[in-house]
Amino acid sequence: MSTRSERVQIGSVTVYRPGLRDSDTDATRWARRLVMDLKNSKPERIQRFATWMVTRSRRFFPTWFGPGVILVPAPGHAPRLEGDDQQSSTRDIARALAGAGSIRVSATPLLGFEPMSRITVVDDVIASGATLYACARRLAEAFPHTGIAAFAVVRTMNSVAQVEEPLAPVREGEGSIVLRPDDTTDRTP
Repeated sequence: MSTRSERVQIGSVTVYRPGLRDSDTDATRWARRLVMDLKNSKPERIQRFATWMVTRSRRFFPTWFGPGVILVPAPGHAPRLEGDDQQSSTRDIARALAGAGSIRVSATPLLGFEPMSRITVVDDVIASGATLYACARRLAEAFPHTGIAAFAVVRTMNSVAQVEEPLAPVREGEGSIVLRPDDTTDRTP
């Protein structure tokens, strides 16, 4: 299978414009706080988001969350140590989403799971899409008859001057990542 022509479906619910500070809008400040809370695994904020997300997931992502779906936390950074417990924001997000709905999570290899209808790779923030693309393509190679999608809580948007509305979902079927000939990714939107 050639990954160059493979498109990975992506979705997200919020948008963030990194890099601004002096002229930030309230929406940009809200999105920055969410990103920092996710990156620092703030359990109460992650749980509130997961509860909100699951109540709306059928409308935004009708086949990406729910029965028959396995959530796989995206790798991307080393887990942080808090006491003796390793913390990973992507794992925490996937577990919170699973706990708020009838979804299973696997942070271990999926080999040995019974056949599933869908795998949704979960990440905290999507920038270029390279991590989610690579993860989704590897899963597609291992499970060629399973639908693979990628979901990030927040997507960065460098092309906007300010974020006016941070809750701007990219619904199932609206977003994608493809691999360019120069091995970089192209994310829409």
